[in-house]
Amino acid sequence: LREHPKALALDAQTDAALALLERSYASGQATSAWWFSVEAEPAYDTLRKAPRFEALRRKIRDHIAEQRQELARLRKEGLVPQRSADEP
Repeated sequence: LREHPKALALDAQTDAALALLERSYASGQATSAWWFSVEAEPAYDTLRKAPRFEALRRKIRDHIAEQRQELARLRKEGLVPQRSADEP
């Protein structure tokens, strides 16, 4: 399923590619690798101008921001160790 939206985007089937990406996000399949693919995948270049694609990117970014806030909270409470200064 991960490659199917790319193939549709490359075939100029914008609506079908966006529908699959939206469905994938809604189903909870938004892994870090998936997010990176949405941000950097050249196959999605034709989709980047679409308002639906931008809305999906915003949802993904918001989700990541929420996860980072939760991680910071857990670190502050000592439930997750702090990273050392030399870790990314």
